[in-house]
Amino acid sequence: MADLHASRAEGIKMLSSMQVRPARHHGVPHARASLGASEYQKCVAHDSHPSAEYDTTKGEKGIRNDLELDLNRDEMPAVTAYNNSAELLGSVGCAESPPMQFQNSPVCKARPKDCDKSCKMPVPRNCDPDTKNFGTCEPTVRKLCDSIGSTHESCAKEREHTAAKESLYDALDPGVPPCRVDADAPFSKASYAQKKYEASHIDWVNAVNDATEVCTIGHALWVHNLGLYEQHYEKMVQTVDDLKALCSNKTGGVEEFDINAAVAEASQSYMEPSHVDNGRRLVWWQQLCEPSIAAMEALLKSLEIASPQLMCFADTCLQKKEAEKLTFDSLIKAYNKFQVAYTNYTGDVAEYNNRVANKNIALAVTIQAYETFHPVQEKWSEKYDKDMVTFERFDDGADNGHCGLTDCQVQAVCATQLKSKFETFVATDECTAAPYSVDKICEP
Repeated sequence: MADLHASRAEGIKMLSSMQVRPARHHGVPHARASLGASEYQKCVAHDSHPSAEYDTTKGEKGIRNDLELDLNRDEMPAVTAYNNSAELLGSVGCAESPPMQFQNSPVCKARPKDCDKSCKMPVPRNCDPDTKNFGTCEPTVRKLCDSIGSTHESCAKEREHTAAKESLYDALDPGVPPCRVDADAPFSKASYAQKKYEASHIDWVNAVNDATEVCTIGHALWVHNLGLYEQHYEKMVQTVDDLKALCSNKTGGVEEFDINAAVAEASQSYMEPSHVDNGRRLVWWQQLCEPSIAAMEALLKSLEIASPQLMCFADTCLQKKEAEKLTFDSLIKAYNKFQVAYTNYTGDVAEYNNRVANKNIALAVTIQAYETFHPVQEKWSEKYDKDMVTFERFDDGADNGHCGLTDCQVQAVCATQLKSKFETFVATDECTAAPYSVDKICEP
């Protein structure tokens, strides 16, 4: 009896730390949370009993072991990582990529002129020596055409630099964003894995709560049975034995009880009840022995520690613990799959966002190239336009004989020439002007 008392004290201490339905599934209304969801009620009925598969020959210690539940899973990654898994997935996003073609960028759409890289400085066809000869003005025109050609080449070179930056931008392709919701997209796969993880977490939470409910209540019943057994069982056994001895006229050496005399004496004072329809009639004493002994033995059986109800709890507890183990294994698998899908998704997003960042850098570089090109192009355009005005005067004959000089400049040149080369222009023997074309003054 001392061992039973110590065992009960230990069970009470253990019971103080046990919880009923401790697990929670935040934000999910479908998780069961009401007492009785584990179907523990089936073990509290009068005719409760364990399943046929349960070993009913187990002793008190075996049943107690079946009722013990120690999970210690709260700090495991598959449990702790769930609460922020959906938020974690939602915090990862794809950057917005600029247009594939630079000419479709907002800058170009708003101000098309800012994205014009044409020079529009063609070299005139008549600058080709084989196309047209400008006579005595050829050296002047040639220098003019060289200047036009140099301006054309300088602009073309800068234009090529700008065009190269634009081509580099156009060639950069970030690819298809992994955040799209197509079935085969990384985001969809990660989202599906998170929902499976969520479903597994719900199943595990329900399994934990079911197991704690059945096992804790069963453990409490074991403590209760142990207390009743400790207090009343021996006295009840003695009482039943005394009743059996009394009914069998075996009093163990004490004066025998004359049951016939007792019955005769009782019959003298027996009175017919006024209403006998639903009443029981005491015919003789022997009719009380058998039912009384049976009732006492049934009561005695209910005081046994390993009652059918307790074994039902132990059996159900084993089933719930096994269900919890299976659901936790499924939870770990779902967690691992989510981790793989989430890692792949975040990796794809990081790579995609890097490509988008490079595209944006290329966009800024291209815009800068255009901003550098346009002022230079304007400067060259002014020089080109000035040279072209002069060239066109030669080309259409407006400056023939003047080699591009004004009348005043021609007079000044002629005055100088007359002084330095007088005999070239004047026949001294006749004192007349020598025949000479004014065009020759442009010759070196």
